[in-house]
Amino acid sequence: MACRFSFLAVFALISTSAYGYDIRFKEHLQLDLPLRLSPGARAVSIVFQTERRTVPIEGSTLHLFVRHSPVLDSSRSFLWVTLNYGLLRSLRLETHNESSTEIVIPIGPDLLKHTNELVLSAQLFPLPGEDSSQLWTEITDRSYLQNVTKEQAPSLDLRDLPFP
Repeated sequence: MACRFSFLAVFALISTSAYGYDIRFKEHLQLDLPLRLSPGARAVSIVFQTERRTVPIEGSTLHLFVRHSPVLDSSRSFLWVTLNYGLLRSLRLETHNESSTEIVIPIGPDLLKHTNELVLSAQLFPLPGEDSSQLWTEITDRSYLQNVTKEQAPSLDLRDLPFP
């Protein structure tokens, strides 16, 4: 009986241990990068999946590397980041973001599902006297999502098995 108890204790320790993995935009999602948002293409949708045998926990983050055109009016231009229809962050595209800047956005564990949709949308305005055709914002190839998870307890239900 003591052996069985220690086995269950070890199993409980293993099943609650946290680990994480990165979902890189270029390598794992195979996106055509950089993702360029402009007045003509103001939004991009990225669909990705997480591992089925894990559940998300606190600590997941989205790392976006953003740059934009120098003729952007920073007082009126914004980037919105939504995940599964929930707003993660609204960012003002300021002049210090002109060269590639890393933006780290925390993601609550309740927002990540097995299948996820990340939507990046921008509202871009030119500086007074500038041409709006020169407006753009890019999400570069260094962007990634860091998913912190724990192992899910195995299901002992035969209905979860695939059909033969």
